Amino acid sequence: MNTISLHDFTRSCRNIIKKMRKTGIPIIITDKDTQVVEIRPLPVYEKKTKKLGTMRNMIQISGDIVSPVCEKNEWEVLRD
Repeated sequence: MNTISLHDFTRSCRNIIKKMRKTGIPIIITDKDTQVVEIRPLPVYEKKTKKLGTMRNMIQISGDIVSPVCEKNEWEVLRD
């Protein structure tokens, strides 16, 4: 683990964090030779698979899926 003083960290925070991301090594920040904070890079997780299209080629459509199941004269909504 790298150790750096609080004063040095505040001066070049951005560069230190960029370096930590590249190396993956945590950094310990000290104040007057006392360890105060440990900064670690976040773990890298695998990308989740897409959900759209996962069932492709597993379902077969048979028949007409657009037309209504029954005729309009059978709909209760249209009755007076």
